[in-house]
Amino acid sequence: MKNIIFILLLVFLISINAKAQPNTPTVKRAQNVYVELLGQGIFLTANYDTRFANKRDGRGGRAGIGFISAGSSAITTIPIGINYLIGKKSSFFEVGLGVTYILVQR
Repeated sequence: MKNIIFILLLVFLISINAKAQPNTPTVKRAQNVYVELLGQGIFLTANYDTRFANKRDGRGGRAGIGFISAGSSAITTIPIGINYLIGKKSSFFEVGLGVTYILVQR
């Protein structure tokens, strides 16, 4: 389980930026790290969200990990999703699809 989590986080955290032309101004792609309460990861999760292209809108994805312990049980959640941002400047409408893997350990 730890290997799967490590690989998922590595895939989303490592990025390679390339320039098409040296004199062309580039737009950095949007990348965000945030904590979410009662969201897609059910409880408290740490998430990484990024765009797949060097722009602030368009196709993107997110991955996160959450953990909660209650008595002798522990619950790990891994929310993963794809999304699409539509809009201009700093206002966007988000459409997405996601799944949350839940592991209960007793």
